[in-house]
Amino acid sequence: MLKNSYTEYYAINCRHSKQRESFLDDLTEALAEQNNSSKANELKQLRTREHQQSVARKLKFLRGKGSIGGTTMVTEADGDVGYIDITDREAMEKAIMNSNEKKSNNFIITHFISPH
Repeated sequence: MLKNSYTEYYAINCRHSKQRESFLDDLTEALAEQNNSSKANELKQLRTREHQQSVARKLKFLRGKGSIGGTTMVTEADGDVGYIDITDREAMEKAIMNSNEKKSNNFIITHFISPH
């Protein structure tokens, strides 16, 4: 059972770059249509954004900021007024749990994207 799972995992992992390219092509077409711009321009913006995120992740790791410490503050939307910072542990846990619940409810009602 475990061996079969690993076999399937490695088979999928080998194809991930082709699937990623297919996804990026579809995404750039949709963004180009939505923003009235060229597909090449949208693809360049996506690649630049991904590269910046990758560099930022590496810098964060090199600076040792990856997993030091825990959550010390949570910022939550306060209706139309703006945002409120929460620092109390119990209030932070409640705010995080409420946020996760909203996200999971949105996920449940959202349809999956089917591959082409």
